[in-house]
Amino acid sequence: GAYTFSFPKVQVSGEWPDGGNTDIIQVQLSITAADEAPTITRKKNSPAAVIAKASAEAIS
Repeated sequence: GAYTFSFPKVQVSGEWPDGGNTDIIQVQLSITAADEAPTITRKKNSPAAVIAKASAEAIS
């Protein structure tokens, strides 16, 4: 299934990246919910998606 994540307020921390204009830079960030709890909502499957999945399974 598919889910939607909502983070009303977050705190982000990490190291400042170092590199030149043409360098590929990797950054690791830590994200923490702050002051308000996050919410996770499950998306409903549309009828077309259910039919497409059933058709694909029938073919394979």
